[in-house]
Amino acid sequence: MLIVVSGGEPVISCTSQRAPSRLYLGLPLLASKLSSMDCKVLLDKLTRRTSSWMCNSLSFGGRLQLMASVLFSIQVFWCSTFILPVAVTKECDRIMRSFLWHGTGYGKKSGKVAWSRVCKPKKEGGLGFVGCRVWNQAAIMKIEWEICQKKASIWTDWCYNVFLKENIF
Repeated sequence: MLIVVSGGEPVISCTSQRAPSRLYLGLPLLASKLSSMDCKVLLDKLTRRTSSWMCNSLSFGGRLQLMASVLFSIQVFWCSTFILPVAVTKECDRIMRSFLWHGTGYGKKSGKVAWSRVCKPKKEGGLGFVGCRVWNQAAIMKIEWEICQKKASIWTDWCYNVFLKENIF
């Protein structure tokens, strides 16, 4: 944008840009429903982590341990805060599946075993992982339960008073 006064000299010269997204503890601060674009930070973080590990010659067990300790903890942090869009949960699972089988977070090849079998408990022959969508639903149900039980916290008191003060459970 260029503002010119009647004398012909430019007074103010600036470009319009999108406001930077605000983050708090690595999560976007939003006043609306979370979109897939808002979750780009999560997907970039997962991809960046898997890319940094790619140059290391990791065994299957090493990749399994990194997934369990690092990638899932990043995912769980987001899942316990937001209702993630289905496309984002599928992409998180795809990144982790690709890293587990191929050592990269962006491969297009199929895995050696179906992801649904990998996500079964160890007693049933799986690796004990939980899919992103299932984890997200469980974490949100926990929050809903705390609100319904009127658990003593500032957050649940606020939710109850703002959204549920007219409703009786």
